[in-house]
Amino acid sequence: MTPAPKLPDHLPDLPGFRYVSKFSGGAMGEAHLYHSTIPGQADLVLKVIRQQALHSGDSLVRARFLREIETLKALDHPNVVRFFGHGEHAGAPYFTMEYCDGGDLNEYMRDRPALPLAEARAIILPVLAALRYLATAPVTAVDRDGGTRPEVGVVHRDLKPANILFGGTVAARLVKVSDCGLAKAFRAAGWSRITDRSQVGGTPEYMCRQQYHDYLEAEPEVDVWSAAAVLYFLLTKSPPRDFGRGNRLTIIETQPVVPIRARRPDVPAQVAAVVDTCLDDTDELRFKTAEEFEAEIERAFTDSGVI
Repeated sequence: MTPAPKLPDHLPDLPGFRYVSKFSGGAMGEAHLYHSTIPGQADLVLKVIRQQALHSGDSLVRARFLREIETLKALDHPNVVRFFGHGEHAGAPYFTMEYCDGGDLNEYMRDRPALPLAEARAIILPVLAALRYLATAPVTAVDRDGGTRPEVGVVHRDLKPANILFGGTVAARLVKVSDCGLAKAFRAAGWSRITDRSQVGGTPEYMCRQQYHDYLEAEPEVDVWSAAAVLYFLLTKSPPRDFGRGNRLTIIETQPVVPIRARRPDVPAQVAAVVDTCLDDTDELRFKTAEEFEAEIERAFTDSGVI
């Protein structure tokens, strides 16, 4: 029999759960899987600040993590990963959330060709439903000193295939937006003093110029652009811009979006027109809300016989 994995010292022992393994990690946080030992109880993911980040001397590491906790605590939508609880262990705050055993959209696409239009539609519409909810969700804004205030509306700022998960069953797959590590109450921009005006955050392949230019003041329209970029990826297996050699942030500034039919000519003209319009970030973004983009792309799909 294979021995049970040893629980790392920096992680808590959760009653009713058995530690399995670490399965992802970034610069600031890492995620660990816990298996339920109680029949009928779901497995969960525990996210904790990385020890190196916690002891880096950066006073904002904890503030950013606590902001993520406060954001997730307030959210309740079927297309957003569920928050379970939070605590602190060995000086490090952590929180727990639902485990989506279907993996993420990046993994799903790895060994597949570009998706049929109907499947891409079935994936992107729940993502847009999540963005509609986030843009008006009541949340608690957190400042760098731990102060709080009620706010309405969240901007995600890092929507991409790796942050779109599959839960549910094969027969009833649920699409869920995850990872609110860069999310914030957008109406509190500048108040929290957590983000400096010179900072840039997000993933360049799924980031519009407006977010690159003003990450601090980013509003939900940048998430709508990212959703269109995800749809573009599903239909072409490529991000909207050509990212070859060179600085990826410079490419955002200097390279135009490639029209989607230049990469996949069989995309219906109406669908292509909506996607290309949404991704045009040379000046002001055309679609300000997920509702606007959802209405136009759904009309284009329907008129093109894609259901």
